[in-house]
Amino acid sequence: MQTSWPIAWKQSFRHLGWVFFVLCGGLMALLLVLATAVWEGQIGPFPTSQVVAYVVPLFAGWQAAYAFSPDDERPLELMLAAPRPIIWTLLERVGLLLLIYLVLGAAGVFLTLVTGSEATLGSLLLRWLPPLVWFIGLGLYLALLTRQGTFGALVVLVVWGASLVGSGGLPAQLRWAAPLLPYLQSGAANVSAELYTLNRVTLVVGGLALAGLALRLSRNEAHLLGIREVSL
Repeated sequence: MQTSWPIAWKQSFRHLGWVFFVLCGGLMALLLVLATAVWEGQIGPFPTSQVVAYVVPLFAGWQAAYAFSPDDERPLELMLAAPRPIIWTLLERVGLLLLIYLVLGAAGVFLTLVTGSEATLGSLLLRWLPPLVWFIGLGLYLALLTRQGTFGALVVLVVWGASLVGSGGLPAQLRWAAPLLPYLQSGAANVSAELYTLNRVTLVVGGLALAGLALRLSRNEAHLLGIREVSL
């Protein structure tokens, strides 16, 4: 019995498409250039150093929701009937998606440092990598859970927008919610260094856990096909 399968990178990239990647890279570059040359280092209330953190995780999470959406997979029955496990397809698509957004994020960090941002490399990485993992896991899991990529993408967008509102700090009564906010800022009101570290760790662990749950759901053929299991 075959236990290893060829990697189908071309098919995975064809499924993901290039539009989201180009839009993400173009928007990030445009905002960095405008913030540096026109807006004096600010994009509204947000500093230039936040551009990568705000743009890359959003696009990655949004696209992850469509990486494997059972309702949108037209040959799903054929894919499930093939000897190659469906989980391999999911791993290929998510792995390729993650790789491309890591490259885009690294390029954005480089541009941020080149344009004269006072932020350090370490702080920039902490700002965008944990939200990247979190939003990819969130979008992927919700798409598999509901079988609809659109629902996962919508939740990613809502969580992203709500996180921006709470990024400036927290009332003391809401400190319990701090670990769940992707854009919590170090040094903001009621945000200690320990709380910020907990927040970054929680986002990474939570994102990986959601991705793991998504992979587990991909092994349930009845769920993927929308067949309700009746217990007797």
